[in-house]
Amino acid sequence: MRRWTTVAVAALIASAPAVLATPASATAAPDPVQALKRQFRPEKGVHITEVARMTYKGEASRTRVSGRIQFAATGPVAFDGTSYVVPEREDVIAPVNEPTDMTLVGRRLYLSWDGLPDGKKWVTLDLGDFFTAHDLSAQRITVLNPSVLNAMLRGRTGEPVSGGYFYQGKVTYADLYRADPKHYGSVLKALRISAPSKQTIAFKLWTSRDGLPTRLMTSETERNKRTSRSIDTRYTDWGAEVIVLAPPADETIPFDDVPLDDPEPKEILNVLPGRARDAA
Repeated sequence: MRRWTTVAVAALIASAPAVLATPASATAAPDPVQALKRQFRPEKGVHITEVARMTYKGEASRTRVSGRIQFAATGPVAFDGTSYVVPEREDVIAPVNEPTDMTLVGRRLYLSWDGLPDGKKWVTLDLGDFFTAHDLSAQRITVLNPSVLNAMLRGRTGEPVSGGYFYQGKVTYADLYRADPKHYGSVLKALRISAPSKQTIAFKLWTSRDGLPTRLMTSETERNKRTSRSIDTRYTDWGAEVIVLAPPADETIPFDDVPLDDPEPKEILNVLPGRARDAA
């Protein structure tokens, strides 16, 4: 039976690309927040590819995710994609390296799963208000939330580079909480962050000439110094038609009804990409 660690997303980021400066432009960089809001149209969306790395007590794990995010007028509403573990070193075989398909529609998550009863292909979980459609990315900065993007870029000016603009800096969890108290209130609780103004995420963001995010690289070390994370996410095909459908009901089985011969699946919420449930 496929182990639930296939949905863990913690992975290495490739090295930061050189920022190639272009001749100074007389035109100010377009506002990424407004550019993002203009993308929120029904059945439109964006494609993402991501590599993330997490190191815990000297042990590193790396995972790749690729998928699509569907928008509505209110923002992201659905996701589908695939996650798979990548061996960290050539001499180490990943515990599980089979891909796991993931679909999130509203607050309901569907995961491909081997060994289910005949005719069943998906396990389904209701994830409640804690998850959103961009939470199957490992990024803790929910950059597709205009309020969060605004908080991240506040006071920063885009530097002209080849193909668009470049921003970099740090954002605290306190900044993120002020931008989205409901979501980051849950994150702070799950991560047990008691001093959010002192816990930072370093970021590098590239945008297109139109101001749309094309690449986000983040890194952070949790204050206990035992865990570090770095994530590299690329955003492509803005405005593409994206329609994410839930799997057929007769092919799904509720998580609580899965016959388990291993307690590990009960830890699924501890290893989902990005959302701070992996906090000890």
